[in-house]
Parts: sequence; structure tokens; C-alpha cells
Amino acid sequence: MPFPSTALPVVVQAKIDGINWTDITADVRLSDRISITRGYSNEQSSAEPSTMQLTLNNRGGKYSPRNPFGPYWGLLGRNTELRVAIREDSTWLDIPGPTGSIPSAQHILTPDSAALDITGDIDVRFDADLDTWRESLELVTKGTDSTNQRSYSLTLLADGSLIFYRSSDGINYTSHGSTNLVPIVRGRIAVRATFQVNLGGNRVTTFYYAPTLAGPWTMMSQHTTPGTFSIFSGSAPLAVLDNPGSFPALPVTVKGKVYGVEVRSGVNGTIVAKPDFTAQTPGTTSFVDVAGRTWTLTGTALTNLNVRAHGEVPAWPTKWDTSGHNVYTPLTVAGVTRRLGQGASPLSSAMYRGMTSASDTDVVAYWPVEDNEGSDVISSGLQRGLPFRFDDADNTQLSSYSMFPGTNPIATLGDKSVWNASIRSYPATGKIQVWWLMAVPANGATNNQGILKIKLSGSVSAVDVRYFSTGSLNMSAYAADDSVQATSPTVGYNVNGRLLKCSLNIQQNGSDVDIDLKTLEVGQSLGATSSWTVANRFVSRATGITVSPGGNFSDVAIGQISVQDTIRNLFDSSKELNAWRGETAGRRMQRLCREEGVMFRGFGDLTDTVPAGYQESRSILELLQDCATADGGILSESRDDLSICYVPRSTMQGQQPQVTVPYSSMRGLDPVEDDQSLSNDVTVSRPAGSSARVQLLSGPLSVLSPPLGAGRYETADSRNLAYDSQLDDYANWLMHIRTVDEARYPRIEFNLAHPTIASNADLTALLRHLDLGDRATITGPMPLWISPDTIDQLVLGTVEDISAKEHRIEVNAVPYDPYRVGVYNDLTGQTRYDTGGSTLVSAVNSTATAFSLATTNPTPNILWTTNPASFPLELQIGPERVRVTAITGTSSPQAATVVRGINGVAVAHPAGRAISLADPVYYGM
Repeated sequence: MPFPSTALPVVVQAKIDGINWTDITADVRLSDRISITRGYSNEQSSAEPSTMQLTLNNRGGKYSPRNPFGPYWGLLGRNTELRVAIREDSTWLDIPGPTGSIPSAQHILTPDSAALDITGDIDVRFDADLDTWRESLELVTKGTDSTNQRSYSLTLLADGSLIFYRSSDGINYTSHGSTNLVPIVRGRIAVRATFQVNLGGNRVTTFYYAPTLAGPWTMMSQHTTPGTFSIFSGSAPLAVLDNPGSFPALPVTVKGKVYGVEVRSGVNGTIVAKPDFTAQTPGTTSFVDVAGRTWTLTGTALTNLNVRAHGEVPAWPTKWDTSGHNVYTPLTVAGVTRRLGQGASPLSSAMYRGMTSASDTDVVAYWPVEDNEGSDVISSGLQRGLPFRFDDADNTQLSSYSMFPGTNPIATLGDKSVWNASIRSYPATGKIQVWWLMAVPANGATNNQGILKIKLSGSVSAVDVRYFSTGSLNMSAYAADDSVQATSPTVGYNVNGRLLKCSLNIQQNGSDVDIDLKTLEVGQSLGATSSWTVANRFVSRATGITVSPGGNFSDVAIGQISVQDTIRNLFDSSKELNAWRGETAGRRMQRLCREEGVMFRGFGDLTDTVPAGYQESRSILELLQDCATADGGILSESRDDLSICYVPRSTMQGQQPQVTVPYSSMRGLDPVEDDQSLSNDVTVSRPAGSSARVQLLSGPLSVLSPPLGAGRYETADSRNLAYDSQLDDYANWLMHIRTVDEARYPRIEFNLAHPTIASNADLTALLRHLDLGDRATITGPMPLWISPDTIDQLVLGTVEDISAKEHRIEVNAVPYDPYRVGVYNDLTGQTRYDTGGSTLVSAVNSTATAFSLATTNPTPNILWTTNPASFPLELQIGPERVRVTAITGTSSPQAATVVRGINGVAVAHPAGRAISLADPVYYGM
């Protein structure tokens, strides 16, 4: 019998050896309950680290790390991974996503067969719950590049479009992509492509989506191309997810669950492959589908473990009573942010991080010049790198210039500044590149001064760059005796008063040496360049460098000096130079975690987030929270792996309810009508930028004194936004979500053992799927002291209690209403526009079904729709919700036919009472 008639199938596992999961369920005291806390405990500005509390039976010292006779001696360490799961009735294919920052091989294959060699019409379907449909992923592919065996592939692109590739010769392929995007959903969705090779002399590609493989299917787009086609009959296997060596060869970077796949010969034709993952045995690595195809898994798993919490064990305490018989280990398992936040030092500047990332293997010498005042040397930014040295008379001002956004404060040269550094030997490539930051005062510096001199091995022993007071630059090449071999023309780079990154490029070209000099200004993507050639000379590698070789290049800021053994494009570094200003908040979070080796999961569309401001030198968690605060989304931790995850504001907006629960099953429903989050006078500013202020001037929560309003509630917020032009929209959005005239619910408890829920397998599954950022509704009939209307809430945090006979999920939530954002040209009918003002012309009693509506908007022709296809629609009049089945009339007033008391309230209404859409939509930010 199912839960709660039988015990909840709880599974507790630990990675005791650091690699494999060991089942320790038998040692867990379920009578003490397992308690899991995630997300926001209230409407604070950030989520606390996730925690999980449980108790292990430790009689015999099994979980005592220092017990030399214990089975786990030497294995129980700090931050051992532990997870709690509930075993479900159905199974799915688990996509683990990238391991750390490296995508791993993840695919499920079936060998080629005659049935799969479809040359005519084809129908391909894929059913999954992915974190995001805004990353590239091969869904279903038959084809490999290495053997010229390309046939067909249904692929998801990073912009959210589907594309169907097909080849007629196994080598070349053509494709069509959907013009509409896969909808952003928080849950399961199926996608589909059909390709008709000859429909009246044309080939037709059509894309669809549906809730599941069972449909119903909604067309996304259709494409017709003149001419017929025959798909190549190849020998490649059919693959779900990443097909090794296939086209377009996309690694798996998405985490999720796959429920099923179908390939049909013909549109709605014969099924030739149908791996139904929901029907398989958990742990199986190979199975045969209903079409007779044998499938083999690699890097994925068939599982039915619904993981409720996954964390690290920072300590293994041992407790006992006086008798010594009751020995136990109470564990507090923590999410990954606990460890990341302990003693976390600020991350280095954007440019420092860029120059020292693991991918920058061509950097042979690097000096950030971010040293603090009082330093005796300018330290290398590389391990074993040699520092810049200067003598006692040097009057360099370290850490004195802070105008470059991509770096911490750098140094300003004095009139006696000369820096010298040697470069450790490295394999010669005949290519030398020097990068540095430079800020010359607007009124210029001393004329004809050396900026820097790079020393080389070869017949060109050095190249220097010189400055002229007009803002011009030139270069000279030196012989072994330090005599000038040749000097380039002087070019007007106009360097005075500009924040520049400069690049000196030197490379062997046959018997000559090519030299060029480029500059890039902060905030720009292109800059100035000039080229020069020194004939019949050669260079090998860099051996040393001198800054301000003449010692009189004063009042000039210099920093971020690097030497590379390849020639990079200077202009590709514009984003780091500008401290990534304008990068979207979601993509910045993804990039930072990738750089730091932190697992990250983005839900929805990370690109559809606000452009963020300068990336500062702060800890990783502070930078991530900075992005989340700017965008207005939810930053938390994953419950089923050690990932940091982010739900963008745009993903929370305009979503359908993830779960709808009847009020009759509820306990622990505590509405609160207070001013905890009220802000009706909002000022938003951005660092080193402007500010914007908005006020709510009318309504029950306006700045007006009671009873006309709530009185003034002022807040001032700073958000790291990229541009001042964002501030007004952002201030309006903050006021919008902080002036919701609804009750909030700091505690909503769902008891999954309640008969109404436990008897409904679909509802139980939806509640277990409910996550932070999801929309949940509670429907009536409800007592009037709570609300006559549907309770519609956005989940911010959860507290979950698990025992053998209980499973309770308590959520902290806020009203969903402000996130009800409209969609332009919405084909689903969910987005409706109000008239901007409408009133009841004549008084009505509690049973009247005919209303006369007058529109008050002064704009002409703003009337209620009379289109039969637009009905029914629901209106709010006072406390009552009515359903309109028809409206007639081409001018105001109009006649409406209504059904009364949709929310359980039917009362009399006076003439002049305002009437509006019951579920209005708003402009998003």
C-alpha cells in the first residue's frame, strides 16, 4: 500500500569514500525526523545556507571518525557529501549536467538498424524537465562526423529555438530552425519536429511543444522550402543527448530529467524507437524499448530517487546518555554556500582574474601593479614570477590611481620612477606580446619619454614605446649594444586624458620582424593601431622589461602589465577592461561560478536578466548576491546536488501555477496583513551613478495619510546596474512589488500524508517538485476570514519535515500578483488588457446577471471587447468576482452578461462602483 499506509520510502546516502554513494538509511533515526531548510526564511535580502538535520544511530562507534575499529575509519572527513531522497513509483533518465565546470560525456545510444534508416518523412519527439531551455543541447541525433554518417538531428539552441538538421549525402547538411522559442517553463515539457520530404513538391519542417509526449501539441512554427529531399541512410547509432562525434557536437551543459523519446517513420507514423524511461528499473544500464531497440547508458542514470536535500557534513559529533547504550550522532548537513562563505577573501579584480585563469596558458609574465602603498617591490601575479624592483630613490605612488574599472588601484609614476624585472626562461615561439594599462593626464606628460622597454633574445635585443606630449607614440628597435636599429613613424594615438589598454605585438615573419602597437579605451570595443616592420632581423622570446626607462614619465598611471608568448586580439579583452559592465546578471553568475570551479544551475533564461554594473573585487558569494539583487531573482542552493542555483525574475514572471491545492487539505495557513515589506516611496541608486525616486500617490497603500493611504514608507536601495537609464524602471518595479494590497503567507503547510493529497499521486508529485520561485495556488471554498479568492503565492523558502509516517512541506511565500506580467501578442489568451477605468452605470442586487459598464478612460475607443472568442473573462467589482460570458455595444456604456459570485461572494453593488479585470497583468521590468 502507498504512503501513508506504509512507511515513506526514505533513502539516506553518504559519499563515504568520496566517490560512491553508500546507503546508510538503516542507521537513520527517522523517529527523530529529518528537517530540511532552504531559501528565504522571510523577506530578507538573501537566502541563508541550506541546512538538513538528522540523527544517526552510533552504537559501536560506526560514525566516530577516530574509532580505529569502525568500518569507516579514515574515511569520515569534514564535508563528506550526504543526501536524503524519497523513492518514487516512476523512473526517469537523470542528466547530471556538467561536473564542476567541465561537461562530461552523457548519452544513451541504440545501434543502427534498418528501421532507423528513415529516408522519407520523419517525426522526432523529446520529453523532459530541464533546468533551462536556453542552453545548447543535442536532443535526438543519428549521425557522426568522423565517418561521414550524418542523417538527422533535433537540437536545442542557446537562444531557445529548436533546429532540425538533415543530410542527404552523410557529409553536408541543411537545417531549419523554429522562429518561435520553446516556452520558459518550470517543469516538464515535450518538444517535437516533423520533416516532410515531399509535400506537393516542397519539403516542410514543423516544430511543436506539448505538456508531455501524449500532447496536445501546439505548433511553434512551420517552414516550407521548394524542392524535395531524401534523408541519408547511414550507419551511425541513434543517440539521446550527446552523440560522440556527432553534428553539431554540443556538450551536455544542462541538468534535468528525461522522461521519454519517440522517433517515428512518417508524421504520426510507425514508432521505430521509443525509450520510455519512466517504465524502466532504477539502476538499469541497458534495456529494450517497445520498438525492439536496445539502449545503453553512458554518464547518465535511470533513477527514481527524488532528492530532497544534498549537502556536506562539516562535523561528526558523538553523543551518548549516562548508560552508554544510547549513542548517536546528530548531524547538521550544510549547503555549499556555508563552506564558500567561511573566511572567504575578496576575488581579485576582473583583469587579474582574466590574466590568471586556467585557460590563459600563454602568459609568461604578469604584474597586476595592485600592490599596496609601502610595498618594496611590485609583485608578480604568477607563481614563481619575478617582481618589478626599483631603487630607494624611486618615488612611485602605489595604489594611487583608481579610475580603471577593471582593476584595483594601480600605481602612478614619479619623476624618478624606473621599474625593472626579469622574465624566467620559457620555450621560444617567435611571438611576444606586451599588454599594459596607461592613463596620461589630460594636459599631457613630459615630451619624448620612454613608456616601457621589452628586452628580447635575438638580433632585435629590445623594443621600446615612447610618448610625445601631443599624445603620439612611436616604437624603436635596438641592437645587442643597445643602439637604435630603426624607429617607427610617430603616430597620433591621442592618448592624453584617456583610460587605455595598450598592446605591443612583436613576431617573426620570415626573415623580418613585424611590430604593431594598439590601444583600446575603456568602454570601447575597437581602438587605434599602427604597424611597422624591421627587415632582416629575428626575435625569439622576452627576457626582461623596464617601465619608464628614462625615469621622467611622471604623473602617468601604469598597471596590469603582462607578457604573452602568443599574439592575442587586444580588442577581445574589452569586457574585462570595462569590468564586465553591461554583462547580464545571470550570465555573470554563470561565468563567475565557472571561473571558480563552483557548480551552478540557472533556471529559465539567464540572458533575460538585467545588465549589471562593474564587477567589483568582492567574495564570490557577495558578487553572486550582487547580481541576484540587481536582477530581483532568487539565489539559493540546489536540493539535489552541490550547486548554487538562480531563478531569474523573468522566469518567475508570467508563469502558470506549478501546483493547485484544495483548501480542504490545508493546515497551517497563516495570513498576515502587515507593513513588513511595504515601501511606497522608493529611491534607487547605482554605484558611481545617478538615482531615481518614485512614490505611490493614490490607493490604500499610498503615501497619503490614513484612511486614504498607509502613510509614507521610504526606502533607499543601491543596485549594481549598468546604466542610469535602468534606474527609473527599477524603482517602479520595487515599488510595484512592495505595495501589493494582499495578505502575505509566511507559513503555508502542505501535509503530504493528508488523505486528499496522499490519494492523488499527481498532486503529491507536483508538491514534491515545488521549488523556490514557483507559483502555488490554494483554491476554495475557504472561510471568509482568510480570503474569498484563490490564494496565489510565490515560494521563497521551504522547511521540510520527513519521518516514516510524515512528510510536511512548509513554505514561506509572498503574493504572486505583482509577477503577473503581460506578454505582447499572447496567443494563449492569458494576457488581457484592461480599459484603464470602468464603472457600474446602475446599481445591481446580489442576483442580477446583467451589468451596464461605462468606461472612464479619456482616450477614445477604449472599450470592453465584444469578440465572442475573448469570453469568458473575469472581472472584479468590490469584493466580488464575476464571470462575463458576453459584452455588447460599440460605445460606452456597454451591456455585459455575467455569472455571479465566482469567488463565493455575491453582494449588491451601488452605481459608480469601479470594475476591472480580476487578474490584471503588469508591465515587467
